[in-house]
Amino acid sequence: MNKALQKVIEGAALVAVPVVLVVCALTRIQQTAALSLFVVLAALLMFFVSYDKSRPALNQGMPVVVLAALAAAGRVLFFAIPDFKPVSAIAIIGGVVFGKRNGFMVGALAALVSNFFMGQGLWTPWQMYAWGLVGYLGGYFAERGFFRRKVVLLGYGFVSGLLFGFIMNFWSILGFTQADGALIALIYSTALPFDLVHSAATVIFLLVLYVPWQRKLERIKRKYAVGGLAQAHATMNSSVTAGQKPTNSQESAGHPMFQETFDHIVQVLAEGKPVIFPTDTVYGLGVAVNAAKSPQVLYELKERDEGKPVAWLVSEVADITRYGKNVPDYALKLAQTYFPGGLTLVVQAGEEVPALFQGKDGTIGLRMPDYPLTLDLIKRVGAPLATTSANISGEPATSCFKDISPQLLKKVEAALQADPEKTAPASTVVDCTSIRPRVLRQGAIIIE
Repeated sequence: MNKALQKVIEGAALVAVPVVLVVCALTRIQQTAALSLFVVLAALLMFFVSYDKSRPALNQGMPVVVLAALAAAGRVLFFAIPDFKPVSAIAIIGGVVFGKRNGFMVGALAALVSNFFMGQGLWTPWQMYAWGLVGYLGGYFAERGFFRRKVVLLGYGFVSGLLFGFIMNFWSILGFTQADGALIALIYSTALPFDLVHSAATVIFLLVLYVPWQRKLERIKRKYAVGGLAQAHATMNSSVTAGQKPTNSQESAGHPMFQETFDHIVQVLAEGKPVIFPTDTVYGLGVAVNAAKSPQVLYELKERDEGKPVAWLVSEVADITRYGKNVPDYALKLAQTYFPGGLTLVVQAGEEVPALFQGKDGTIGLRMPDYPLTLDLIKRVGAPLATTSANISGEPATSCFKDISPQLLKKVEAALQADPEKTAPASTVVDCTSIRPRVLRQGAIIIE
């Protein structure tokens, strides 16, 4: 199915339900229960058909099914405590990690499956829609970087409980009563304590589950190309040289054209020249440290102050002690836990780090990307890549190739575009030069 058409169908499916409810409330249609039930069933059918038409592979659908099953099991497990359920939290996690469409599927399937144990009824489609919407919005906000701060994520978790309750209460009031304003206020005030419990439960489950689950699920996503992130070399567009516009054709890893493209990128790096390439976070602009004499060219391309340090992308966890010195134990534990991944550790630079690549205070930022293409580049070149985000200084970093400045593209020797495009924040940066770690920038990984 065409992606544009798919977005239109899904958008219409999601918007149709609240629109019909509002229309029914304003016009006081007598058959509101039947009409609204028909619309919500049609909306669910449209979304499920759209999802199926996208032909998700087994490795993409399995995490959704597993998360939905866990959410359903959690709902059954906590059945004795009214509204204290993990479904919203797990749907949000599914949306954040695997994208808004998969977040919707997690919430909707969890409601359907759990009701085989807790009782099916006219409420089931509405619960499927409401929990699906919670997961969808979670993915939508995550794609736009709203959840880089944990407090915002938890805030959405709290609001999601109220949103779920508002939808379910609105439907029951319109469908089964002829309530006036006073009665509606009474019904909502009576339901509010239960909705607040739901909100509090969602926050608690996010606090407990989000960090460990997100880390593990991100690894699964990258390994099996779930949620739109391609595997290493699975499908990559041809290189862009001298600012040339990339083609729309896709080359697999074994395709001669792709191999020529990858080899060209390696050759340019080996000559000490800068290239633009995708990583697991944002697009990077980098040079090979065994070929480039200094990161000066990166400063010039970015129009950036030379005082700001440039991190190294490495290919092994052990590289933190190879290129760093006096590395504290907590930094080693962070590397063992989050490498490869979206975490940059700033340590005292070791002897193998040339002075020109060090920060003014003798430090170096080290990160092992969780993106096989980037790791292959490092290994093929035989040295770390001194890398900064591929953007002009003052402009936002981007994980979408189309958003990279044409001015910057024209200046580099070569660039490589990931296909399909992904959405991810920049890495989290932690200063590990003191007795305790200090977060310099929150990003892809939340560190408290």
